[in-house]
Amino acid sequence: MGALLGLLTSFSITSTEIFSRRITNEIGPIVATSIVSLVAAVTTVVVALVTDGTIIARDMVLGGLSGICFGIGMATYFEGLRVSSSAVMGPTVASLSALIPFGWAAVTGSLSVEPLLLFAIIFMWTPPHFWALALFRNEDYTRAGVPMMPVVAGEFETRRQILIYAFLLAPLAVAPSLIGMAGMGYGILSAALGINFVRLSWVLYRRPDDAAAKRLFAFSILYLFLLFLGLVVDKLVAISGLVAGL
Repeated sequence: MGALLGLLTSFSITSTEIFSRRITNEIGPIVATSIVSLVAAVTTVVVALVTDGTIIARDMVLGGLSGICFGIGMATYFEGLRVSSSAVMGPTVASLSALIPFGWAAVTGSLSVEPLLLFAIIFMWTPPHFWALALFRNEDYTRAGVPMMPVVAGEFETRRQILIYAFLLAPLAVAPSLIGMAGMGYGILSAALGINFVRLSWVLYRRPDDAAAKRLFAFSILYLFLLFLGLVVDKLVAISGLVAGL
């Protein structure tokens, strides 16, 4: 259902993307993403239908539909179309997928600090990620009238905000190892990644050019991937240790 949300959202903003970017040679990725999202969404629905209507399956469908209703309205209205805080509103839609019934609550039957922490990490990561992109795509967003941060607040303020978010994100990403959600290995990994995120943000703040913005944008993608991969590996190591002890 999350994939269906992504599909519908991508269709809802395609017209703006086509106008705001020189997309003659870039329409392919948008179409490809939409096709992949459609396949994933259909697969999710089929899986839910063939599980004999179990509670988790029903929660997945109901939670997904509620997420779609909320996500389409929020993402279309806020994500770069109406307000300068678009990169802050977007993660609210994306990271809520960890909280609605087909996520953490569907598996555990309750909400706790762990999914809230995952929500906070994604929420704090998204603005510097998209603002770095907006810095080297500023001309495109300006031409389209999309009020991203560099367009309405200027590049200096955008770089300053990126640095602030990086300083807030770095310790937040280490928090899972401090509350027992992950082990020391994850803590070391997240600390190292966070230090580099702050370093690249500082370089961008002190040396405002497209190359620095592109480096931060590229690393931000790797950062989030490695962060959550670290959580998965940490949990697998813990489980294997328990199994070996039996």
